[in-house]
Amino acid sequence: MFLIKHVTQQKQTQSISRRGKVLLISCMISLLLIGSFYFLHNKNIESYVYPIARAALKIHVEHEFSQDQMYQTAHLTIYYQTPDKTLVPVMGKLAEQDISKIDQLLSFQLQGRVPVIVYPTRNAMQKSFGWSENQSAVGVYWGDTIGLLSPRLWLKGDELDMATDQTSTVWLHDFSKTYRKNSAFAHEYTHYVLDQQLSDNFPRWFTEGMAQYVEYKVQGYEWIEPDNSLQQKLYSLRELTDQFDDLPNQSLAYRESFMFIRFLIEEKGWGKYLKLRDALALHHLFSNAVQNAYGMSLNELESQWHRYIKKEHVM
Repeated sequence: MFLIKHVTQQKQTQSISRRGKVLLISCMISLLLIGSFYFLHNKNIESYVYPIARAALKIHVEHEFSQDQMYQTAHLTIYYQTPDKTLVPVMGKLAEQDISKIDQLLSFQLQGRVPVIVYPTRNAMQKSFGWSENQSAVGVYWGDTIGLLSPRLWLKGDELDMATDQTSTVWLHDFSKTYRKNSAFAHEYTHYVLDQQLSDNFPRWFTEGMAQYVEYKVQGYEWIEPDNSLQQKLYSLRELTDQFDDLPNQSLAYRESFMFIRFLIEEKGWGKYLKLRDALALHHLFSNAVQNAYGMSLNELESQWHRYIKKEHVM
């Protein structure tokens, strides 16, 4: 899932405005240069433009919260509102553990701190993105920033008490099981890592599939329900690429994305995935990067995947 912005009681609007003007001018100059580069070299322009927009959003977020609403760990800057003050240290400690595992899995070295916004209510998150009352999520990512719904909204009473009782010698072990089952941090942090490595040079299904694959490897979590069984008419990769967010069965779209990524990594090998990743990092078009890494087109890989599903009776 994606994005970020949040309104607090204390805004530093003057600072935002001054830096915003400088940033806007810098972005315009950069876009002109990139446009010239594109026409001269015929490269994948989207992957060059995205980091500029991402940097602008990060500056906006960092000026959106006051210092007393901020908690820092080794790799995170967590912004929160008062009701979540006692939970934030717990969230930070568990997130740091996930970061260590994910960085190792994806061969990534985090530099600096990632902004994390804890939304105190579903309504606060909905207002941030202009969502309707029917739209909701426990986590979002965009522009170098992770947004998480407060655990207070999905933890039970005794689990919530355990989370805030950090004097207990067993609290982290017991609480982490429930927290990781419901928290979206690992999923959203994977989006962040891919963004840093590949500058958004991939289709939506690719990043959603990778985020779920990391959850599966790091947390043992797999999203399975009757509606996303693969024993039904599936969406094509073309549909996933062109219409991901508009497909009526979103759980199936996510399930297919995860299982196709798992097929690419576990059946075709991690080495080929790394070759694909390296090509995307060099701003190669996704279709060309796939052809170079796997020696076949996406359509051919998709056909092999369908045969694999039938042969292995994958649900």
